Amino acid sequence: MKKVVSFILGLIVCAPLAAQTPARKQPTTHADMAVQKECYQQAHTYVSDANKNSVPDPYFSFTQSHYDPVSKICYVEYQHFEMSGSGMLWIINVADAFEGKIVAEFVESNVKQSDGTYQELPPTICQVNGKACNEQAAFNGLLWKLIPAFEPVDSKVVKRKL
Repeated sequence: MKKVVSFILGLIVCAPLAAQTPARKQPTTHADMAVQKECYQQAHTYVSDANKNSVPDPYFSFTQSHYDPVSKICYVEYQHFEMSGSGMLWIINVADAFEGKIVAEFVESNVKQSDGTYQELPPTICQVNGKACNEQAAFNGLLWKLIPAFEPVDSKVVKRKL
């Protein structure tokens, strides 16, 4: 009888504590090296093909790639920077390297001032996975949440606590 009472008292005392204990984080899963290599190669091919199909010949540069084993998506980030007499244009794209679907876009213009400096204009396009944003820091934050392996492009973003 004492054992049963002790067991019941143990449940009464410990059950609320167990309910408050946070769940353990699952270990981060990584794709094997062969899959990562295939993603990296496909990402470079994707950017190369984007350059072949670009009119009137903007040049995209490969920035980074990452294979997400949970979603089974190979992400590629690539950029284009263009100078003109009146300003600059900066484009950042993130896509599924196999499917070709654009996942994130950021397009910003800077207008050249009479004193030779550039005025940064609000982005004309800023979205990550369908979520709109209005500045590069927000773009970086949304992109980092979607693909934690991608480091922000610009130092304006506040690093999140891990």
